[in-house]
Amino acid sequence: MIDRKWGQMILNGEKSIEVRHFKNQQHFGKRVGLCFNGTSRVYGYVTFINNIKFCPRSWIAEQGQHRVLEDTVPYGGKAWGWVCADPEWVGTPFLIHRKVGAQIFQKL
Repeated sequence: MIDRKWGQMILNGEKSIEVRHFKNQQHFGKRVGLCFNGTSRVYGYVTFINNIKFCPRSWIAEQGQHRVLEDTVPYGGKAWGWVCADPEWVGTPFLIHRKVGAQIFQKL
């Protein structure tokens, strides 16, 4: 699940690093579907190809890629960047059955 604003930027190729509070280990190197928060539809696909542990210097250096305008590293300075590759919109978003509760990843 991803906020629509950020998901659209990723799928449009305008944002190539997704910022989260933990390292992406389980889905590293895998193609995943992106669902926007508040929906049960897959809007596109992306492959996560790398993880970046942000420090103040890398946070500023990569700002053009993660597109977050804050000057300090979020999540108490413990943010990770999930580097995205090969973004692809689906022709028609398709419905999935979502689990109940907050979800970051879910098998399709």
